[in-house]
Amino acid sequence: MNDSERAELLKLVDTDYERTAKFIDSTAGIGGAIRGWAITVWLAITGAAITARLWELSALGAIVILVFGVVDAYHAVLYDEALLHAKSLEQVTVLRYRAISSGADDPDAEPDLERALVSQKFGVYANLRRFKLRDFLHLNPWVFFYVLYPALAVIGIVGAIFIGVALSSSQGTTVTDRR
Repeated sequence: MNDSERAELLKLVDTDYERTAKFIDSTAGIGGAIRGWAITVWLAITGAAITARLWELSALGAIVILVFGVVDAYHAVLYDEALLHAKSLEQVTVLRYRAISSGADDPDAEPDLERALVSQKFGVYANLRRFKLRDFLHLNPWVFFYVLYPALAVIGIVGAIFIGVALSSSQGTTVTDRR
């Protein structure tokens, strides 16, 4: 590989890294917005369910939080994929630094850099893989996916049961029985 080809590939690494960093930033922002909306919508539905004593609304709250959890999981996987891509680009940068800093002292530095440049897969979007069910096993930040979303769903279900039982027991009581 000649110097001009190496320079072009290194420029491509820098451009790809900038685009990947922007993608990571936007994906992280979207994830935060999804979590904020999920909790806000869940609280509104749950509050309305309790106020109106409608078990169906409480059940809807459980379903809604699970849907938000799946959408959040999708964005978390996108974030992780982009982060892996950024790390592979950073590895090329590390090898570039090693080649520059060591010079003739490390005869493997230049060939390592060239191998990394030639084998690098460019483009964050081109390297994203499809979202699969197995991705649910390794989601981050785990506290949202394995604690918060399930807890809110369970609260919604328990609330639906509680409201349903309370309604059925109050409907079984007649006006004369209450006096």
